[in-house]
Order: sequence, then C-alpha cells, then structure tokens
Amino acid sequence: MTIKNNSKREISTLTITEAVKIGFAQAVAIAPGISRSGLTYFATLKSGIKSEDAFKFSFLLSIPTILAATLMEFLSDYQNLSIGIN
Repeated sequence: MTIKNNSKREISTLTITEAVKIGFAQAVAIAPGISRSGLTYFATLKSGIKSEDAFKFSFLLSIPTILAATLMEFLSDYQNLSIGIN
C-alpha cells in the first residue's frame, strides 16, 4: 500500500489539535503488534505534512516516551535496590 501525499505543508503549520490527534494515535500503539513510529508517521502524513517532516516529527515524539520508560525503569530498580539493602 502506497500513501500518496501531495501536500507540501511544513511541520510548523501543524495545529495543536492535529498534534493532539497524532498523540492519541501514538497512544493506540500500546496494543501489541502496533508500531508506534509507523502509526505516528501515518497520522502525521494524513494531517497533510510533508513526508520528511512527518518522519522527523515521529522521531521527536519518541523522545518523551523513551525518557518516561527510562525514568520508570530507574525508579523500579531504585526501589528494588532500597528493599534489598534493608
């Protein structure tokens, strides 16, 4: 399946409403077997953003997800370490 994107919109023209919709699309990827980056890329393309900008935006959306997962892992390990010392 080929996505045809004739639009030439820049990422700077993305509205907050469109960005929130893309964020909700990212949340759908919590289901097993769904690619987070693929879904956000697709949703950004459907918003009419250029392919290159959609790719960059999808990548940038991964940063908060990765940081949150790292923080949760750190807190879990820290709690296990604290319990193990006592």
